Amino acid sequence: MRLYLLTAAQERSGDPPLPVMVIIAMLLLMLPYLIRVKTGRSITEWLSFSAARDWIWSKLPFGKDEKKKGTAAETAKSRNAVAVSKNFGQKGKNGSSQTQAQRVLDKKPEKAASNGMMQFVSDALNYTRRKKLFLILPGNVQYQEQTAELTMLVVTRARVIGVLCYAGTGRVHCRKDGGAWQETRGNKTTSLGPLCTIAREQTAILRSALDSKDLKQVPYETMLVFTSPSAVLAGDVPEYACKAEAFFKRLETDRDQNSGPLVPKEVGRVCSQLRSKEKKKQK
Repeated sequence: MRLYLLTAAQERSGDPPLPVMVIIAMLLLMLPYLIRVKTGRSITEWLSFSAARDWIWSKLPFGKDEKKKGTAAETAKSRNAVAVSKNFGQKGKNGSSQTQAQRVLDKKPEKAASNGMMQFVSDALNYTRRKKLFLILPGNVQYQEQTAELTMLVVTRARVIGVLCYAGTGRVHCRKDGGAWQETRGNKTTSLGPLCTIAREQTAILRSALDSKDLKQVPYETMLVFTSPSAVLAGDVPEYACKAEAFFKRLETDRDQNSGPLVPKEVGRVCSQLRSKEKKKQK
């Protein structure tokens, strides 16, 4: 009787009857479940335009041939990758100790080296911004008739660091005696030059440039950073040579991050004034 009176009152007021409202409420509660069952996506995903677009596109009669071709191409790539993985560590038909996977990588060493370099630069930009340090890219500094060809300058709260990046992907034989460093990749060995001597020359130029701007109290050092994850440092490795991951770890000191006397932004602006005029014109 109460339900009838309530329903009658709602009909007189223009609202839907209570049973109808209950059914509507139940349908609304079941809607997310029905969407998940029918489409395989949640209602949250359906709120995204891209999800709705993809579902509609999959129901259209055209465009499926191209999708099948793309899927076939991806499958072929996956099979090739599996084949390379299975053959990793096995000798070639000619008895060479170089594996098939290594030969595949050696075909595109420039791309691998470039990717490592770009990743390091991106990480350096993000790191210095997050830590509120200062980054100058590129770090070409001119003093009188000399120019320091640095990849970047990093200003922390304790020091200025000039970075010379190398994108080699092989085994690097390091030396402290001023001799030429060498990189070996597969059966090929190339000379990188006397990197210790080059680092000392860059340090001398930067030191003189900083002193000319009344920054004699600011410590400076040059670091050699090998950006490729596959690079291996061997031989007599100096303390200022490292890989990308180790470089960022060396910046995690209390003086660099917090207690150092420098204001990175202020020192960085002065260092920016020392950049090569030729490089500025190219920007």
